[in-house]
Amino acid sequence: MTAETLKNLNVLAKQGVKIIFDQQMPELLPGKGRSSWLKTFNLLKEELAKNPFVFVGKTETALINLNIRTESLPASGLSFIRKRAGDSKYWFITNLSNKFCYDTISLSESAKALEYYNPMTNERGFIDFANKINRIRTKLYLPPGSSCFLISYNIPQKSNHWNFKIPSDKSISLSNWDVEFKEGSPEIPKTIFHPEQLTSWTAWPDSSLNWYNGYGNYSTTFMLPDPWKMNKGVYLQIDDLRETAQITINGKDAGTIWSVPYQLFIPNSSLKFGIKNTITLKVRNLSANEARYLDTKGIKWKKFYDANIADITYKPFDASKWSPVPSGIIGQAKITAIN
Repeated sequence: MTAETLKNLNVLAKQGVKIIFDQQMPELLPGKGRSSWLKTFNLLKEELAKNPFVFVGKTETALINLNIRTESLPASGLSFIRKRAGDSKYWFITNLSNKFCYDTISLSESAKALEYYNPMTNERGFIDFANKINRIRTKLYLPPGSSCFLISYNIPQKSNHWNFKIPSDKSISLSNWDVEFKEGSPEIPKTIFHPEQLTSWTAWPDSSLNWYNGYGNYSTTFMLPDPWKMNKGVYLQIDDLRETAQITINGKDAGTIWSVPYQLFIPNSSLKFGIKNTITLKVRNLSANEARYLDTKGIKWKKFYDANIADITYKPFDASKWSPVPSGIIGQAKITAIN
């Protein structure tokens, strides 16, 4: 830390601003002129350490001593940003780990209403919760890779109630795929493929797929048991997807999958029970493999604003040395019932 920064912190502490130093007081940054600033820096540090608004130690302990409510979300593997706006409090919560999926969470607030909002699907509604010792306890479904907002209100809200759609352990694996390529470049494979396992199409027995930049249409059928009618719908779940998939069920558009978690809710209104359903995934990969093709063949294609653009090693950009970028559906695709 610089002496100037420490001086400004000193001014803030004298005004009553609470300052926490984690574990220890800061040290002066090394570098030119350090010796001339060292005495001033140490005097400022001594003065700051005596200020009653300055705390040195574990951050968690300091927050408790300052009566600042802490969140238990990180202990569940969840990351969050918290903000207050008027009488409401907002939590933006992300699940960047594999520790959490569906469980009870605790929020450092009491409330009269709690709203859930999914920014990916634009779904929202008010969820059940309980106030316990000035904290909210509620169930949250947030699979790895997903995010949501939770919003607390101090006034009861009359609006739609939200029930999480929790996947069950009952699922149907999709197989017997027909995969056809119709839109793309530099060359469209003429073969209709029937892969036994879903791997990157760059590994399939057609060398043109190493360069292919475009769409692959994956089609198959599946049958749902009649008892699944009792649920509101099903999930289409995919292990891995490179990069996007537009889903069609029985000829109707069902939505698009483009990010983790690779799953899509399909309502009963789009499904048939006891007879076959047809599903098509129109998968789009990245254009990197065609860039490999163009540079390998020496075809001029770069129309960059900066003609001298270089790669991260400061050498002229050259995609010919790249390995094929994984493309298509990779791993298992399945239809999962909802509890």
